[in-house]
Amino acid sequence: MDKRKWECRKERNLYLFSRVDEKSVAEVVEKIVEINLYDDLQEEEKREYERHPIKLHISSYGGSVYCGFSLVDAILASKTPVHTICLGKAMSMALAIMVAGHKRVAHPHSTFMYHQLSAVLWGDLTHIKRDVKECERLEALYDELVLSRTRILKEKLVEVKEKRQDWFISVDEALKLGIVDEIVQS
Repeated sequence: MDKRKWECRKERNLYLFSRVDEKSVAEVVEKIVEINLYDDLQEEEKREYERHPIKLHISSYGGSVYCGFSLVDAILASKTPVHTICLGKAMSMALAIMVAGHKRVAHPHSTFMYHQLSAVLWGDLTHIKRDVKECERLEALYDELVLSRTRILKEKLVEVKEKRQDWFISVDEALKLGIVDEIVQS
């Protein structure tokens, strides 16, 4: 068995411990795709093959919405289950990545955070209006993902945005809200 196949079989722990950006997301997406291809081949060769989950460990303040959505889509499209595991923090776009997991767990000292999409806009009025419209579209996608995969109510998200505040969520509250399925006991 060549080294790459061995790594796909054995190494299913992935890490997002930095800002959500092109580089950090590309590494994780590449590995998810690679593991899925390996598992597809194994299923073709072996009838009794069982896909073992990919474990994505997250500790991130968030970052680029576009980059984050590429990772969200890779997780949701993965035939091999992706378990998201929060170690410390899953904030802003990292929260969306966290809730995309097929199974979601958190360590006892984890913190989650939701807030209104933020952006820096410049240019002439026509460009700013176009960019505002795009920000509204992205925020609607983000909110739809969070609402569809948790027990958070839309009214709560509206309240957070109206108050223009960050909503910090403890691990116990995250469990009640369906952000996580379980809390790992140390």
